[in-house]
Amino acid sequence: MAYYRTKRGALFIGVEDSWGAGSSSLDYVKTKEVTIPMGMEYNDPENITQSDVEDQGSVLYQPGDISFKMGLHPYTTTWPTAKPSILLNPPVSKVLAAILGGTKAGGYGVTTTGNSTTVLQFDPYGDTPTDLGFVEGEPVWVRESGATNVLGANVIDDVDDVAFTISLRSPLPSAPGDASIVYGGFCNPKLATSEVESQEVKWLGEATTDVRQCLAAIANSASIEAPYRGLAELTVGFRSARPVPPDIAESGGAPADQAYSYPEASQVLFGGLYIWDGSENRKITGGVSIDFGIDAIDIPGIHGTDPNGIADIILASRKIRVKIKPAYVDNDLIDMFQNPPASMVLTGWWGRGAASWMFQVPAGILVSPPNWTDEGGAIHHELEIGTGAYSGDTGTGGATDAADKPFVIGMLAG
Repeated sequence: MAYYRTKRGALFIGVEDSWGAGSSSLDYVKTKEVTIPMGMEYNDPENITQSDVEDQGSVLYQPGDISFKMGLHPYTTTWPTAKPSILLNPPVSKVLAAILGGTKAGGYGVTTTGNSTTVLQFDPYGDTPTDLGFVEGEPVWVRESGATNVLGANVIDDVDDVAFTISLRSPLPSAPGDASIVYGGFCNPKLATSEVESQEVKWLGEATTDVRQCLAAIANSASIEAPYRGLAELTVGFRSARPVPPDIAESGGAPADQAYSYPEASQVLFGGLYIWDGSENRKITGGVSIDFGIDAIDIPGIHGTDPNGIADIILASRKIRVKIKPAYVDNDLIDMFQNPPASMVLTGWWGRGAASWMFQVPAGILVSPPNWTDEGGAIHHELEIGTGAYSGDTGTGGATDAADKPFVIGMLAG
């Protein structure tokens, strides 16, 4: 008989019902460059008494690491078996929830006359902003009436159901006109580490015997690269306390479930990157890279439900750092580092048409002096921005976070 090798397969991820017990709600995640452990190794015997024969060791089950890459294109959970549907949380948002702690679904509304760059006005005789689904601390995208692309994206600072307005943390590039559309999308704020739940990560290859299942998985690394001439990519790593070794009776993937037959039409790339210092909204040229700075720690221990010697994996910290490389014009960024502004809100958004994503750091801190870098012969300033404590939006997506959502990322899906 002949054997063959294929790269076709599908990755699934879902919040576990309980630690190490697996998930009853796995979602298909469109990924690439997947690495996943087998979950066991060969352990040589320690007390060898005969050197002229092969002494048999034993199989020792081990924890393992998973890694994969995926685009930040927010296709919805009906993939890969049907067209995207509205109001379904995209799998990329669920992956981000495994890193940051939760997902919120935003609202939808149409503005009326009276908008500014920081205030969006809704019909005082219609539904209130709260009834429309808008909540403090969650992102919104604003599209001019009749326009193809989004004017800008930001995060809600205040919801006023008396004046029928929502206020934004920092200004939009320009004031939207009457009858502009405001989308909420899906929101992933950085919550307290106690909010992060363990995941099951499962790989189904094309062959019926090609199954890899990892239980009790906690994110241990994550980064986003959003180049200035391309779509963003998310790279994620998970630490699994309980990889399940392949089983003789397992059933793997089905090729029909691993091909998506509903491609989207080509759309225009758009986006923006801004630093707001309380008085000036600086437009930044170039791309961005985000490192989530995750520190995950194994807690050793042996008990009945833990055959691999790890009782828990603690998510100790997430020190998010954002790097941008604006083109060098003058020394204003050097001055910003020497004389930090009282407020520094960093906002960025990228995407294709309605399929876009955004992030915001409401209390940015320059954590290193601007460095000169060479980008194709042009001099750029590399800035590294940390996420300071923020106390603006209380009660959104889990008010237990002591730093009160110092970072938020959102998806405009569907």
